[in-house]
Amino acid sequence: MSESGTRFWGMYASAYDFIWDSLLTATVGLYVTKLLPSGQTAVDLGCGTGLSSAWLQGVGYQVIGVDASPEMLRRALRAGRVDRAVLSDAVGCGLGLECADVVLAVNLLQVHSRPGEVLDQAQRLLKPGGVLVCVWPSASASISRLFLAEVNLGRPWLSAASAFLARVAIGLIGLPYRARRLSSEAVENVVDHWIASNGMDVIDAGSVMAIEDFRVISRAHPEALTDGKTRQNAPFGAVLARLSVSQSGADRVSSP
Repeated sequence: MSESGTRFWGMYASAYDFIWDSLLTATVGLYVTKLLPSGQTAVDLGCGTGLSSAWLQGVGYQVIGVDASPEMLRRALRAGRVDRAVLSDAVGCGLGLECADVVLAVNLLQVHSRPGEVLDQAQRLLKPGGVLVCVWPSASASISRLFLAEVNLGRPWLSAASAFLARVAIGLIGLPYRARRLSSEAVENVVDHWIASNGMDVIDAGSVMAIEDFRVISRAHPEALTDGKTRQNAPFGAVLARLSVSQSGADRVSSP
């Protein structure tokens, strides 16, 4: 990572948990991790402050967090959201072949200059039958939609409004650094092309509240994950049913 990039992501780290540590992020986690194999080890590529890592710790995984930002990793360790931290770009993390039961790439692909190589790295890390979870902002995501979703989920208005303003500021500050490199449509094309080219199985796919798109991908056939060894999270339909969010279409999210 360049010196300027380190400064930007270090600055973002100081506000990251305030912006994203919310019921909205927890709901996304419930949605995308409802089908996971039994296992012990997970790798979170581009883990940031470890909010997505905590999804897996909550169901018993030991999580290795990989991030190129020292400040992001420091905060992830301090919060206890990762069990081990690796300071590295996601593509060259140096972890062993087939070391992980689960690999996460959450809001990473749209900010990485080589998303296809990130996916190749994830495949290298996965054990046979392991699962890769990819998450990226939906094309319809906007800061107004995020604000309304958070309020509907119970975030206090003042806190939600402050997070709204922080997202705007981070997006503007990140423009010179090209923090957001790919559109949502471009990420989806990269992921789906990679899945088809590598003969992977999609065991779950969709959008969470039109805010985050996801693919849950396995090297095994989907039937292999329905043999009684699948982790099931608590029902979240009641939470999602509370959301009825309209979108202005005028304020696209520019940063994860």
